[in-house]
Amino acid sequence: GTDFAMSNASRALGNIVDENLRMAAIVVANERALESMVKVAQNGRDKSRGNACQALGKLCEPHEAVDAQDLITISKHRDVLGGMEGAILAMLRTAIDCDADVQIQATHGLSLVIAQHKHNCDLLAAIAGSFDSLITLISSAGHKAVSGGCRVLANVCDVFAASPLAALQLVHTEGALPALVGVLLRELQD
Repeated sequence: GTDFAMSNASRALGNIVDENLRMAAIVVANERALESMVKVAQNGRDKSRGNACQALGKLCEPHEAVDAQDLITISKHRDVLGGMEGAILAMLRTAIDCDADVQIQATHGLSLVIAQHKHNCDLLAAIAGSFDSLITLISSAGHKAVSGGCRVLANVCDVFAASPLAALQLVHTEGALPALVGVLLRELQD
């Protein structure tokens, strides 16, 4: 379909799974749906890419997970997305390359896909320049996606279930710590 149709379809899928883990499991089980959303995140126009990233993130959002089985299901969703060729790269590229409003959607989605998931954190860390690009994003004072970029970086360093190697790589990325401290010290925040 047209980019407009793909954008709305991605948005609709995101809304269907929003705060509904059962519906999210149905979508994750549909390989064609996931491949389509990743394709839109890779090749669509800005708004379509953002909607696709947001929908992918909602598949991994814990919402009000009430028991261990819910958390296992969410982890499986993250496994599936991490195993899809190009999914994390598409979300990162959308978070870096697109307009500010789209970057907000993409950073939010990416933060959910890597949250408490060692393998997905490692996949993000393995993308050349990923941390450099995110550091540049959060260093842009007044940029709308600073919070989302910080959320991605925080999830890389989450002590609960993230990757120590990815966190170490982030810490050794030139300018990472000063950029994070800079966000804390800014008087004017978006």
